[in-house]
Formats: sequence, C-alpha cells, structure tokens
Amino acid sequence: MEGNDLGSYWSQKMVVIAEPTLFIPPPDSYRISLGRHRYGKKDAAAAEFELNREMVGFIVNMGRTRNVPTEIWTFITDEDIVEELARRLEQVAGNAIVGWEIWDDERDAVLNLRVDASIHTVYDADAERVETLWGMRGHRVQRGKAPTS
Repeated sequence: MEGNDLGSYWSQKMVVIAEPTLFIPPPDSYRISLGRHRYGKKDAAAAEFELNREMVGFIVNMGRTRNVPTEIWTFITDEDIVEELARRLEQVAGNAIVGWEIWDDERDAVLNLRVDASIHTVYDADAERVETLWGMRGHRVQRGKAPTS
C-alpha cells in the first residue's frame, strides 16, 4: 500500500458456479460439451447464454456492502466461450469479480474447495452438485434467481 492506495483485503470470498447459476445455458446445450464449436460459432454460442441479472446484482451488492469478493468457477472447457462470458460479466459486475477458474474435473474443484479456507460459500443452481460436491459450504440457488443478501 502506497500513498492513498488502500488496496484490497478480504478474509473470505464466495464462489459462484457460472453455469447455470450466473449464465443460464440454452436448454438444448446444457450438459453437452461446448468445446467443439468452430471459429465464428464462438460468439453465437456465448451469446446464447442468458445472464442472470439478479445474481449479478447479488454479487455486486456483496462486494460493495460487505467487501466479499466473488470468484467464478466454470465447467465449460471452451476457453473462447469462457473469455466471452467473462467479458460480458466484467461489463456489469466490475471489480466485484476477483477471478475465474476453469475446471475439467469436478473432483479438482472439490479438492480446491477443501484446501482453500477463504471460500465461504459456493452458490450453485445445480441441485445435484450442491448435494454431492459442495458439502456444508454449498448453497442452492434457484435457476434465474439469487439468494437474499
């Protein structure tokens, strides 16, 4: 910290799973590998995901009022789609997002959750993942909605 730069400090953060919590995928592409799109299809595929504005509002509110930053985790392996989704999210959420993690295997995400004590809660709209993966730190969110802050 130099001069008037207060920097950023937090002791805990929350994790939001990108799909289907923050970005609602089109019904016909959910649970289908998205990594086989050709160039030119990238923008169309990313544009097909609907942004959950209520969840964005929750993320921004938690960042501003409680100084709790958010990390986004995704299981979409197509980096072009993830990059486009991250760009769209940064336009509306700004500095409330501290990073993105792309997971190929759910077990790696679970291991990271177990070793990272700074993760307070994992918000996920996939009820099965909340029940089987996230344990006591998992919080189910209705698709298209947000938890109350």
